[in-house]
Amino acid sequence: MAIYDVEQFLKEAGVLFKAQLNTEINAINIEKGDFNINTINANAWYLNYIPGVFSYPEFIVWGLDSVSPTESQNDNFIKTPKIAFEVILIDKGEKTTEQMIYKHLRYMRALESVANKNYDKFHGIAKLQVQDLLPTSFVWSGKILRSAGISITASFTAN
Repeated sequence: MAIYDVEQFLKEAGVLFKAQLNTEINAINIEKGDFNINTINANAWYLNYIPGVFSYPEFIVWGLDSVSPTESQNDNFIKTPKIAFEVILIDKGEKTTEQMIYKHLRYMRALESVANKNYDKFHGIAKLQVQDLLPTSFVWSGKILRSAGISITASFTAN
């Protein structure tokens, strides 16, 4: 029997979020009704890097953030990997508005919803925890980028 490991958790999380995020975005757009946030293009997912050329108005940077060992035992220990998912929006130089902040919060909510509705879809984990990554901005390749998202953490045995 194959050992459930960090690589498997990362792969499963990527497949799950790519498959379900746009459904959650569409549901939020219908619920709110005042303005829409864009869905994420299937090719706009970047594992552990930010592209140098921004081909999409919004994209996801996701990947492994950390792996912490806890609760050691004689022949095993518990591993706790953290995976981050951040929606990145390119700042077009406009003045910050409430709608910009709400847009980030809606993306964050869509990501949370995927995690919360699918906490039991990962094999062999003890518990899935979700933490918000609040809206922020930073400079990358001479452009201002805005981001918000979540991180998910799971615990499972290392052997």
